[in-house]
Amino acid sequence: MKKAEDTSPRESRKPLAEEALSSRIYRVQAGQYRTREEAEQAADRLCREGWKAFVY
Repeated sequence: MKKAEDTSPRESRKPLAEEALSSRIYRVQAGQYRTREEAEQAADRLCREGWKAFVY
């Protein structure tokens, strides 16, 4: 049995390197804090460094 071949035009597809980069998701948990205030301070520091931080 033959494998299914990709019949999509090459122009409409992203380069492989770009496809690989856009399909990666990274998650980082910074840690546990005793108070919400400590957690928010840490999140603020991460935001200043360029990260998208949130407290939940």
